[in-house]
Amino acid sequence: MSLSDPLPPPTRRRWLQQLPYLSLALFLAAIAALVWLTREYDDEAQRATLISDVLWMEQNLRFNLDRNENHLQEIGPELLAAPALSAQTEARLASLLTPERGLARILWLSPEGEVRGAMPPLAPAQAVHDASADAAAVPVDESSVRLARAIGRPVYGPAHPAPGGTHHFEVHVPVWSDEAQVGMVVGVYALSDVVMRELPWWFSERYHVAVLDSDGRTIAAKSKVAPVSPRLSYSMPFDPPGHGLTLQISAYRSDPRWIPVLLGASIVLLAGIIVWSVMQLRRQLARRQQAEVALRAESVFRKAMEDSMLTGMRARDLEGRLTYVNSAFCRMTGFSA
Repeated sequence: MSLSDPLPPPTRRRWLQQLPYLSLALFLAAIAALVWLTREYDDEAQRATLISDVLWMEQNLRFNLDRNENHLQEIGPELLAAPALSAQTEARLASLLTPERGLARILWLSPEGEVRGAMPPLAPAQAVHDASADAAAVPVDESSVRLARAIGRPVYGPAHPAPGGTHHFEVHVPVWSDEAQVGMVVGVYALSDVVMRELPWWFSERYHVAVLDSDGRTIAAKSKVAPVSPRLSYSMPFDPPGHGLTLQISAYRSDPRWIPVLLGASIVLLAGIIVWSVMQLRRQLARRQQAEVALRAESVFRKAMEDSMLTGMRARDLEGRLTYVNSAFCRMTGFSA
């Protein structure tokens, strides 16, 4: 702005003074929104991965339980047909009782509900339902047996404490022969083996898995010495076996992801540099405006003094050309400036 330019109106001048600050505020808001959106996108991606892994785990558990049901139905007629087990049947039972399948014991019952046999074998007192026997060792839930016999399909019983501080649950599989039920095969599951041993190593490295009862108490868990992330957790019903059991999967707190951290730090650093640059520019503009105001006042004051003089004044450059004259000189010569 030159000395001869008119000053802008006060309202416009105030807006022009506030414009850099408004632009800076909008820029910082945009940077904060970008950092927040980046973090939210990263959290959503991790949560989507968590849900996908949990659904895979649910399908894998259901597949293993359904597979065991089919095998128990297939081996049931062999168990109930003869009083003594053949070597082939014992081998099939041994393959079903491996820790990977989660089965801790297999019992076969008569149509009346009496225990015909078990693998591993029961103690004599337990085999005849001695009242002094440990109830957890003969896990025959009468209501589940009646329901399975009534609907003719496998029925899962509730989880219950077992010796050694673990929890068991049972699947009651009706055995049919010529459209008539000939008995029941009961598969006793160790809850910790079902949930923990069937999980692959990569799932155990990423997530903490726990089974909660209907009261929210942890009855089985696969633990790792690592803190869990409070923001990445997912709960789902554990059905089968059901009966209020819940699977809770929480992601372990992973190591810092340096790319988002470096990106955010770079954006913050850039924003700081821009803020500092704008502040320095504002200070320089303020000093320049003060100098211009002082120069304008000095020029006006000097011109007023020169125009009030009666003595003519003129100025020449090195080549002899007139560069300035005052009002008195113009009046003396009759020429305008």
